[in-house]
Amino acid sequence: MELKGVDYEIIAHLRKDARKPVPLISKDVGIPCSTIYEKIKRQYRGIFKRHTTLLNFHELGYHSTVHFAISCKNGTREELRRFLMEHPNINTLHRVNFGWDFVAEAVFHNLGEAEDFKQLLVERFNPTHIESFNVVEELKRESFLTHPSHVQ
Repeated sequence: MELKGVDYEIIAHLRKDARKPVPLISKDVGIPCSTIYEKIKRQYRGIFKRHTTLLNFHELGYHSTVHFAISCKNGTREELRRFLMEHPNINTLHRVNFGWDFVAEAVFHNLGEAEDFKQLLVERFNPTHIESFNVVEELKRESFLTHPSHVQ
């Protein structure tokens, strides 16, 4: 799909605030509301994966976010993938390469829960390698394509 500058402007507005009213976007980009509605309905189909809300987990009592890099034996990879996909503390899961199989972002009430989870992974799946990284401060999230200048 080939997008033009105005398309990236519309997408940038929606990336910043998916609830921004179309009339305000229309005013900012200088095209009619009906055109924007049509683009969102037809042209951008497949571009938007889903509409969701980003939560402040800390305010909900989840004070520990940990990223796990995991490599495992071929025989346990699929079972581990299913386990991670279904585990309620896993917020984001990626299949990766270069010696690793998965990178998982998990959210816990505290570091003790995170350590218990890591120990569970070791005991149940005996990974070849597992590294955990405690997120001290989130500096940037969901920022790509929030401004038309991001497109070269």
